[in-house]
Amino acid sequence: MQRPQIAVSGGLYTSRMRYGAGYFMGNRAIVFVTTDAPRAAFGPGSRGGNFDTMLWPLQYSMHCMGFSVLPPFIFYGVQGYPYS
Repeated sequence: MQRPQIAVSGGLYTSRMRYGAGYFMGNRAIVFVTTDAPRAAFGPGSRGGNFDTMLWPLQYSMHCMGFSVLPPFIFYGVQGYPYS
């Protein structure tokens, strides 16, 4: 059984295999997020938080592994099926 790769030092990145020399160099990554609140509920100082701040650790981690990180795509106001 092959050991799964994890995003820790030595797994998907090393001191030499980061950023422009990372394992995922040449690949793009994007984060998709859905919310049940409208766009007005998000942003600096808003009750829903600021996606630039909330997603930064994830996006920077992908960048560190060599991905070209695209801006996040956020679906605001997605309503699920009612529980009845």
